[in-house]
Amino acid sequence: MKKQLLARTTLLTALLLGGCDSAEPIDELSIRSTDICWNDRSCSQHLIVSHKADGVPEPENSIAAIKALAAAGVHAVEVDPRLTSDGHFVLMHDEGIKRTTVSEDNRLVSDITLAELQTIALKDERCVDAQTQPERCQIPTLAAALDAAKGQIVLVLDVKNFDVDRMEAVLSASSRVSACVVRSSNLNFLDALAARLPSLLTMDWTRSLESAQHALEDRQPLFIQVKPSDLDAVQPTARAARSRMMISTLTNVDPYLWAYVDSGAIDQEPMAAQEVELLKDQGLTLFLTSYPIQTMQLIRGEALTPAP
Repeated sequence: MKKQLLARTTLLTALLLGGCDSAEPIDELSIRSTDICWNDRSCSQHLIVSHKADGVPEPENSIAAIKALAAAGVHAVEVDPRLTSDGHFVLMHDEGIKRTTVSEDNRLVSDITLAELQTIALKDERCVDAQTQPERCQIPTLAAALDAAKGQIVLVLDVKNFDVDRMEAVLSASSRVSACVVRSSNLNFLDALAARLPSLLTMDWTRSLESAQHALEDRQPLFIQVKPSDLDAVQPTARAARSRMMISTLTNVDPYLWAYVDSGAIDQEPMAAQEVELLKDQGLTLFLTSYPIQTMQLIRGEALTPAP
């Protein structure tokens, strides 16, 4: 479903965790107009994370989408690193390439070399080939995406292949570790990667109430993603652990926003606003959404961008 960017917000945010890979404090100038406190457990600021770079009229998981979301003031972008057949991380949500590219077959990313992948254009009517507008039309490497994001927006990496050596090699180069948070339900992978990159920010991704409670009690992670249905139950434990919670709003907020933005159902705006306020009351600080612009507007108490 194609999401439309209907307006640009006036607040331009630059998110740099500069100094994240050293003991030095974050340079206040790199944060510019807002106090983005990613590595502060006491921070209660609500942060918006775009699901697979949705919310702007650019191909998902593209560098063009990442840059457009940064310009719109979105705080972070969830992207999906996968390994090619020759061992390079590229951004692709699905295992196969058919849905998001012009390819007529659904070959797996893991069966294709990087060189061949970067000749296959992303699916967008403006893309005549992968090379003419590479930021919009070419499948990006994780390294290129991190370089584009650094100093502008944070990437939340939903890692699909748990190769610690290769991930460390990408993140350790050119201070790229300062541009990302690595999220995974594979806690062994997170711990092994964090042991090699001590300044790396990670997020535990839990799939059940029991695993969320155990993670909060035993690990006390800085960030944790929980199921929406578990949010109320884990709130006291998360508060005690001083962990910052994220949920995917794809099933409880985004349907209202879809109806409002894409279908013109203006009566859904109050429902979306009510749901966001409930989540804020439950202690949520990170919102993973396919409608980042509108979610920002709801959190700020602004009217939603009108439907066309």
